Amino acid sequence: MPLPGLFGLVLICFLCGAAAALATGRRRSGFTGMAAALAGGLLAPWLAERLGWPLPGFWPLLAVIALSALAMTGLEALLHRR
Repeated sequence: MPLPGLFGLVLICFLCGAAAALATGRRRSGFTGMAAALAGGLLAPWLAERLGWPLPGFWPLLAVIALSALAMTGLEALLHRR
């Protein structure tokens, strides 16, 4: 499966950001998860190629997107705001 285009990447990032927000119980963190997923999705192929580990397909990219969204949303859930 080839890597998605920009519209597909944004759509996948939106879904992963919303899922990460629901998983952490922070419904207002959907945008944070989407932004982190988009940054991970855009930087992952470039960074992997620079490190010498090119992404072989769609599924490793999807894993990077989901993990970056979950990590940033979880980090925001840990920070206590008033």
